[in-house]
Amino acid sequence: MDQASKEAWQWVESTEAGAITIDHIQTSYRLKVATCKPGKCKKNCKINPRCLVGLGEKVWLEDLKVTEEEQEDPCDIVRKEGNFVGLTNLGATCYINSLLQLWFHNPIFRKAIYSWVPFFDPSEKENKTLDLLGMGGFIPNSPVGKLQLLFAQMQFSKRSCVNPTSLITSLGIDTTTQQDAQEFSKLFLNLLEDKLSLQTDMTVSTMVYDQFRGEYEYVTRCSKCQKESSSPSAFYELDLSLGSKSDVTLDECLAEFLHEEKLEGTDQYFCENCSSKQNATRSIRLRHLPAMLNIQLLRFVFDRKTGLKKKVSSMVHFPFVVEMSNYVKTQGEEPSSLTYDLSAVLIHRGPSAYSGHYIAHIKDPVTGTWYKFNDEVVQKIEGTNFKLGIEEDLEDSKKSRAGAKVTKGSHGSSNAYMLVYSRRDAAKPESVPACSTTSSLSDPCSVLPPWVQTTIFNENENFEAWTRDTVSRRDESLKKSREKHSKMRRLYGSLPCNSLDQGEFVPTQWLSSWLGNDEKLRPIDNSILLCEHGKLNPEKFREYKLVSSSAADELYAEYSGGRRLNSNDLCWDCVTTKCITSQLRSQLDNESKLIANLLKSKIDPNQPAFWIGKESLRSWKKMVLERMVNSERESMKVKNGTLEWENRPSSASSVGEIGFNEDLLCPHDKLTADEGPRRLIHSAVWEILHRHFPEAIEFSSSEPPCEKCIVNIERTPLPTKESNRLLAMEQKSLLQDLFRSKNRPDPFAEQKGEIYVIAKEVIDKWRSFVRDSSRKEPVTCMSNAQLLCHHGGLLHRPSPDLESESMFVYLWPCEWEALSRFAKVDRVILLRRVVPEGTGTGFSLDTEPAVCESCLEKRLEEERRSQLVYSRAAIYVRQVDKIGALTDNLTDAPSASAFSSSIAEDPDFQRPRLDSTAQALAVSCPVPALSPATVGQQQQQARRSSRQRRGRGEKEITVSSDQTLLDLKRDIMKKFQVAPFDQHLTCEGRDLNDNQATLASLRIFPGSVIILQADEPSEDPSLMEDYARTAIPEEGFKGNHQHSFVFGSPQLVIDDNSFPRARRNRTPP
Repeated sequence: MDQASKEAWQWVESTEAGAITIDHIQTSYRLKVATCKPGKCKKNCKINPRCLVGLGEKVWLEDLKVTEEEQEDPCDIVRKEGNFVGLTNLGATCYINSLLQLWFHNPIFRKAIYSWVPFFDPSEKENKTLDLLGMGGFIPNSPVGKLQLLFAQMQFSKRSCVNPTSLITSLGIDTTTQQDAQEFSKLFLNLLEDKLSLQTDMTVSTMVYDQFRGEYEYVTRCSKCQKESSSPSAFYELDLSLGSKSDVTLDECLAEFLHEEKLEGTDQYFCENCSSKQNATRSIRLRHLPAMLNIQLLRFVFDRKTGLKKKVSSMVHFPFVVEMSNYVKTQGEEPSSLTYDLSAVLIHRGPSAYSGHYIAHIKDPVTGTWYKFNDEVVQKIEGTNFKLGIEEDLEDSKKSRAGAKVTKGSHGSSNAYMLVYSRRDAAKPESVPACSTTSSLSDPCSVLPPWVQTTIFNENENFEAWTRDTVSRRDESLKKSREKHSKMRRLYGSLPCNSLDQGEFVPTQWLSSWLGNDEKLRPIDNSILLCEHGKLNPEKFREYKLVSSSAADELYAEYSGGRRLNSNDLCWDCVTTKCITSQLRSQLDNESKLIANLLKSKIDPNQPAFWIGKESLRSWKKMVLERMVNSERESMKVKNGTLEWENRPSSASSVGEIGFNEDLLCPHDKLTADEGPRRLIHSAVWEILHRHFPEAIEFSSSEPPCEKCIVNIERTPLPTKESNRLLAMEQKSLLQDLFRSKNRPDPFAEQKGEIYVIAKEVIDKWRSFVRDSSRKEPVTCMSNAQLLCHHGGLLHRPSPDLESESMFVYLWPCEWEALSRFAKVDRVILLRRVVPEGTGTGFSLDTEPAVCESCLEKRLEEERRSQLVYSRAAIYVRQVDKIGALTDNLTDAPSASAFSSSIAEDPDFQRPRLDSTAQALAVSCPVPALSPATVGQQQQQARRSSRQRRGRGEKEITVSSDQTLLDLKRDIMKKFQVAPFDQHLTCEGRDLNDNQATLASLRIFPGSVIILQADEPSEDPSLMEDYARTAIPEEGFKGNHQHSFVFGSPQLVIDDNSFPRARRNRTPP
C-alpha cells in the first residue's frame, strides 16, 4: 500500500465497521484534500481528485497559437510587383534551375523560344493536340515547346515560383541525382540548336549559333622552317583550367589557355615542308568570339592519386569588363567591338564534386540590377559589389574562407564555375519584351503565341481563384480557432468545485483528452469508475476528478455520455468491506507472527499436539481472506477486537476445492500414512487456526494413520523416481571429480599409466542425469562410435588444444572402472604416454586404436569446407602501423609464459587448483596425486582457448562467405575511415589483393583476424563520402525518353603532376 492509500484508510485502525461516518467515507475517497491552486503544481496530482492542474490546459490559458497551416499566407506565394520568379527544386535540380534563369534573362534567347512554331518540329507531328493550337488546347511534346511555356510562366505568371517538372521530365533527367552542370549546358544547347535549326524564321533557327558560337584554331609552327599549319574548330564556351595556384586571375587563365606548347623529343611534329619530324610549337588562336561569351572554369577535375573527382577551390579574380581584343589575332577587328560586360556568374557551393548546391547571380539587361537566383528564392542585390568571395558552403563551418580582397572593378570567388560576358556592341533585337513583372498578356510588345497566352491566362485565373478560396478558408479556420480557444478557457475556469454537493466525478483520462484537443474524443464513460455495487469505486481515486456540476452540465450537453456520478454515488458497502478486510489483515498478521514463533519451538511429547497439512499451514491466511470475500457481510461481527462468523460456512472456498486441513486426508478419509504432506504442531497453534476454521478436521498426535494405506505401501515396490535418485546419488559420490570437471588427467603432462577416452556427448548426458534424476533417464550404454571411422581408427588426434577436448573427455582408470559398473561400453579407447628408451626426455602418445590418417584428413577438409559457407558471421579487423612485425608474431608459436598469462586471463579456461577439498572428494575413487611441479607444467602446456578474444584496436565486422573482398573493404571503410584504395589487408601472413574474390575463396573463416595497414590515409574526410558515391555507376544524362540525353559522363581534367597542362579538347580534331 502506497502513502496515499495509507492516508486514505488510516482511520480503519481505530474505527469499527459499525461506527463508520460520512467523514470516513469522504476521507477514503480523498475528498478532504484541498484543491490545488494554479501554478502550485508542476504536474497533475493523481492522488488528489480536486487537482485540475497539468491536464493539458496550458495551451488554452496561453494566447492562441496559430497552426502552421493557418500561419501560411497564400499571398506569400503570389508574385509581387517588380519581382522575378523562382524555380522549384525537384530534389537535385538546382543546377538546371540556375541555367534556366541564365537563358531566360537573355532577351534574344527568350524571343527565339517564344517564336518557336510547333508545325516545324518533328517531335510534334504525332501530337494529337496540335489541331487545338488555335483554341488554346495544345500540349507540346517537344522540350522546346515546354521551355516556351516555362519561359512564359516565368515572365507572366502570378506565382512567385514556377515548377519546371514538365520540361525536366520531357528530358528524362533523374531529379534525385545531381549531374554535371557544365555537361547539361552543352547538351541542352546542342539539343536546342538541332530543334531550332528546322524553324523557317532565320532569327530563330540560327539563334544558338549567333549567340554562343565562336571559333578558334589549333596552330602548329615548325621550329625549323617556321611554316604554320592550322586546324579551325568551333566552340560554344571556353574551358579554362585553374592550374595549381590557390589564387589566379581570369587573364592568367586565358593566357594559360592560349600559350604555346613545345613539341620536342618523342612528341616531335612531322613537318610536311621539311619531310621529317621537327621540334615545333602548338597553341590555340582565337579567331572569332560570340555575342555571349561563356567561360567555364574547370572546378571539377580527376585526381589520379585517389581515383576520384575533386573540386578545385582556387580563388579566381575576374573583372566587370574584359577587353578580348588582346587575345584575338584576327586582323581588321576594332578593339571597341570586343569589349565584354559581365552579365552572369554561376556558383557551386560545397567542398565535394559529388554534391553541393548551385545558384546564379544574373544582371537584369533592362535595369542593370543584379539578382541572386537560389531555386525558389530570388533576391535583389543592392549595389554593384555582391561579394562572391565570401559565399558560405552548405555546411555551417567556422573555418569558412574569409572574403578575399579584390581590386576595384573586379570580383573574386572560390566557387564560381561559369562566367557569362555579353559583347557590348552586340545587336539588340527589336520588340523583345522586357523581363518585368509589369508585363501583361495584353501588352502589345508581347510575342507569346496565342496558345501560350491562353494557357497562362487560365493558370493565372485558377491561381487567383485558389488564392481567394484559400484566404477565405484560412480566415474561417482562424475564426473557429479563436472561438474554441475562448470557450475552452472559460469552461476550464468553471471546472473547480467548491462544494461536494455541487460536484460530479469525471474520468481523468477523458478530461486530459478533452483538454488535449483529441480529434477522436468519445462520450464521457464513467463505467470504468464503478465498483461491483454500481457506485464510485474508492480504490480508483487516481482515475477521476471532481468538477463542478455546472461545468459537467456543459460537458455532457456537448459530448454526451453517462451515467453521471455525484456525492450520492459514494459506496458505503465498499468502504465498510475495506474496513473489515484491513482489520482482518492486521489481525492475521499478528497471529501469523505468533504462529511462526511457536513453530520454532520443540514439541513436548507429554503435551497435546495436532497434525496439520503442510499446504494448509502455508496458505491459511489466504483461505481466511477468500472465505471472508465470499461470505455475506451480514454473517460477520466484531467481538472483542476479533472477527467471528455467526453462520460459519465450510472452510472450502468453493465447491470442489480442498478445505482447510483436508490435504492430510488419504483416499479413505483417514490420516494419510505418508508423513511428507503433514507435520505436527503445538496445541496453541491449532487453537489459533481452529478459531478461524472450527469445522476443520482434527487429528491429534495420537491418531493412528490409515491402516489400509499402510498395507498398500508395504506391497508397493520402490518407485522408479526414487530408485533413480538413489542411483544418481551413488554415481555422484563415486565420480565427484568427473561430475565437476576437477582434477582431470592430462596426457601431455609427466604422468605415467593409461588414460581412457570417452565421447563428451556421453559424459554430458550422464551429468544431466545426475543433476536431475527425476526427469532424466540413467545412462546404460556408453558409445564411442562417433569418435571412430568406418575402418575402426580414431577420427580425432589428441592434442593440447581445447578444441580436441570438445569431442571427448579423459578419464582416470578408476573412473573408467566405476562407469563400467553402471553402463556398457561399445569400444574402449586408450592413451599411453611413451618415453623413448635411453633418452629420459621427450615423449610420444600412443592410442588404441590408432589414428586413421586418411579419414582424419578427410574429416578436417570437410569441416574446413563447411566453415567456409556462412552467413552473418563475425570476423575481426585490427589496424596496425607496421604489418611485418605483427604478422611475424602471429605466425610464431607463443612462448610458455605468454600462454600461462593468457590462460590466467581467460575466463573460459581456468585450471582447477588441487587443494584439500579435491583430495577429500577423491577418496571413493583414488586418482594419482599431482605434485605442484606437475601442476605448473600442465599450466605451461601450449593449450589454447578456442574462444576469440578481441584485442585492443580490433573491431568486429559481420560478413558472409559470398561477399567479395571489395565489399569487405567498404565495410572496413565505415569502421576505420580508411578508403579501400588505402587498405593493405593480410590474414595469417597472406596478402589479400583480389578485390573480386569471395571471402570463401580467400579462406577467411568465421572469427578470423584481418590485419589492416593504412597505406596513405586521406586527409580530406569528404573523400570518404565521395568514394561511397562512386560505388554507384555514374550514368550521366542517360534516359529512355524520346528527347532524353543519352550521352555519358563529362570528360574530366586530369590533375596530376606528370600532366600539368592537360585540359579538354587540347588535341586538334
